[in-house]
Formats: sequence, structure tokens, C-alpha cells
Amino acid sequence: MRRLLLLLPVVFLGCSCEERPESVDKGPMKLLWSVDYQFVGTYIGSSPLILGDSLVVMSAGREVWMLEQETGKIRWKSFVDDATDLQTSIFVTDGKYIFATHVQDVRAWDISTGEQVWITELLYKDGGWLHGDDMAYYDGKIYVGGWSNLYCLDALSGEILWQYELPGNANDVTVYEGVVYTSTDHKIYNSSGADTSAVGWIYAFNPESGDTLWTKIVNNGIGTIRMAPVIEDDILYIGTSWRKPFGVQAFDINTREELWHDRMPNYEFICDHGIIAG
Repeated sequence: MRRLLLLLPVVFLGCSCEERPESVDKGPMKLLWSVDYQFVGTYIGSSPLILGDSLVVMSAGREVWMLEQETGKIRWKSFVDDATDLQTSIFVTDGKYIFATHVQDVRAWDISTGEQVWITELLYKDGGWLHGDDMAYYDGKIYVGGWSNLYCLDALSGEILWQYELPGNANDVTVYEGVVYTSTDHKIYNSSGADTSAVGWIYAFNPESGDTLWTKIVNNGIGTIRMAPVIEDDILYIGTSWRKPFGVQAFDINTREELWHDRMPNYEFICDHGIIAG
């Protein structure tokens, strides 16, 4: 099995006749500072969140820390769990709180003090490591997926405003121009209970009501989806996982028309994330 970080190229037409400046050798990279912590759990999977010029938030074993970016000085620590790591890929912020997922709940911390302001437990069946670990913040709300439900939470209180049960796993979430997009897959089992195939879907939701705006089957119904849809200039990009053929597609989000579809018939990947690369 191959693991893939999907890079989605943006093609710029035209050229520049200006000469590029020669690169300047600034010498080897230097370690500016380091902070020791007690390792807990399986791994640290969350990316740091840079806040302004001097602050970074990171998961450090059993705690969330806010550090001074320039010096590594600890601004505050907040206890999470003494048995496992914080199971989120990214931290999300509204400028007042910091949000993250953890096994079977969503949590919020005060950005100034590190005080944990709320924890919202999700349904029991929505817990576990496959919990949608990429969240999205939009207009005072947090959107996050579990094993089978997409949730909308009030960012200030953590109250669940709505939830939508999907045919398969509710995976990572994207918000683009007032529409919530999530990836999901509907697994198909044989008589003995074995997972024999899966059909990947994209769902688009009204962020206020949770009503479904449209759905789209991906890669001709072959493979699961483990990445959040990547959207730019009204074009949605998505890649599949686990099943051959591996596929990457682009759709017009207004018409749902397929713009292109590249497949690798002999390969299967775990396609975790996608980014736009110029």
C-alpha cells in the first residue's frame, strides 16, 4: 500500500522574461530552540497553528501548549489526556477559542489563557481513530465528521446544532463560499461480513440547516475517500484511497460537471490530504 500526499497543480499561462536572481547560500539550518516534553500516546499528528508573528500552538503528548514562536517560551499548558495523544490533524481557531478533536469529542480552549471552555461528546458510534480529524470553522460554527455523522457545533458553547447521518464514514470537511463539503464512502459487505468494495461520495450541505444541496459519486464508484475536498476558483479536486484504480478528479462545483479524471489502473494509495501547488 502506498501513501500519497496529493499535490494539485495550478497551471499559469504565459511566461516571464525576467532573469531569476541567483540563490544565496545562507549556510546550514540552525536549531533556534527546543522544548522537552513527556511523550504520551501513539504519535503527535497535529500540525502547529501559527497565531500572529509570535505564537504557535502544538500538541505535546498529554497536553496542548501555546509557545512563543521566536523563543519557545511556554505561554500556557492545557491537560488533555494521560493515556493517549490528541487525535486531531489540525487546530482550528475563531480568534477567541482553539478547537480540536479527541477520540470521541470536540474540545475548545481559550486562546489567551489555555482554559478548556467546553467539551462536546459525540455519539458513541462516532468515536475512534478514524474520527474526522480535519475540522472547519465558518460563521460561528464548527463542522466535524465522525464514523457516520457530520456535526455542526456552536463555536461558543459547543452545542450540537445539527447532525447528518451519511451512508459511510464522515471524513474531513471543507467550507467554501458558504457551503460545507465533506467526503464519505459507503462500504459494501459480503455475506460473511467482509468489506468487499466501497463507493466514494462528495456531499455538499447548507451550513445553517444541514440540508443536502447535492451529492456526487467519485471515481466511477470505486474506492474510499480519506481527504477533504480541495476547492479553488469553483473547482473541486478529490482523490480516492484503498482500491484500484487510484483516481484523481476535478469537478465544477456549480454544474457538477467532471472537468478531468486521471486514473492509475495498477495502483492503490491512501490519499490523506490535498493541497494546491503553484
